[in-house]
Amino acid sequence: MSRYDFSTLSSQDFEELSRDLLQAEWSVWLEAFKSGRDKGIDLRHIRADGGATIVQCKHFIRSGFAKLLNHLSKDELPKIELLKPARYVVVTSVSLTPGNKDAIVQALNPFVITPNDVIGAEDMDGLLSRHSSVERKNFKLWLTSTEVMERVLHNAEICQTEFEVQKIRTKLPLFV
Repeated sequence: MSRYDFSTLSSQDFEELSRDLLQAEWSVWLEAFKSGRDKGIDLRHIRADGGATIVQCKHFIRSGFAKLLNHLSKDELPKIELLKPARYVVVTSVSLTPGNKDAIVQALNPFVITPNDVIGAEDMDGLLSRHSSVERKNFKLWLTSTEVMERVLHNAEICQTEFEVQKIRTKLPLFV
């Protein structure tokens, strides 16, 4: 599985990547909103029965887990309590341990239901490996993925070889 360097993405890029991956994984359409004060909503899916799944994307790759947890419990929890979603999902570019996920679930209880509702950097890597169309769409990830760069380089060799073979085939009838 490829490991991606999410530090090349802006916060907006990370949010768009998260939306594309979750839409592909969950097979639902997620609403996205303009940048700025979002009242705790980066992405949203409202079911037919009116229940809402809210997704908050936190690109804290340089800050680390401690600042992420502090921000979620101090700044985001009051917003979540006002929203009262049926489900709240946190997507982050921070690498997480099982204990980190449990701490987030506990801090955002009862809105984050299970550790599966906390998606860390390694989970994002896994989603990208399952949804290659999303990987292809987000070209900023290519520069940090050895696997993708190798595919691009080998593709160039294949295309050049096919071009040369086609050129020879067109000239072949000229020779006796």
